[in-house]
Amino acid sequence: MPSMTLEPKLLLTPHDGGTSWELGSRITCKVASKDVNNAYCVLEVVLPPGVGSPLHIHRREDEILYVVSGECEIRSRDTTTILQAGGAAVLPKNAAHAFRNSGNAPSTVLITAVPGGLDGSFAETAELVARDEWTEENALALNKRYDVEIISA
Repeated sequence: MPSMTLEPKLLLTPHDGGTSWELGSRITCKVASKDVNNAYCVLEVVLPPGVGSPLHIHRREDEILYVVSGECEIRSRDTTTILQAGGAAVLPKNAAHAFRNSGNAPSTVLITAVPGGLDGSFAETAELVARDEWTEENALALNKRYDVEIISA
């Protein structure tokens, strides 16, 4: 049987990826959609205690949240679960969900979105924040472009 050598598409060090500070969280795009033909994207999110997302729905992508360190509260319309490091949640598109750091120390979460594209939302948010243009109107327009519906804050 002939031997095969598989060349990795991307090799990342812990400090690789574009990083931004957005709305209280540090977000690093570890795998950009453009680098994998829009198949998925991977974001590393560092959440300070008490920080997270509002209840929302993604119309385009499924999300997988993996807790690297700390803890993360995952909420749906009906249930709330606290995941410790090593825990994961699979959040299908069209399912309302929210997440936040429910611990007393920073938590790190890897978010994989399938298909890709969600990383563009975070990049645009970072640009708006950097230009001091993060307004409710701009946030609504951004969410509409990425088919994200905010249910509650």
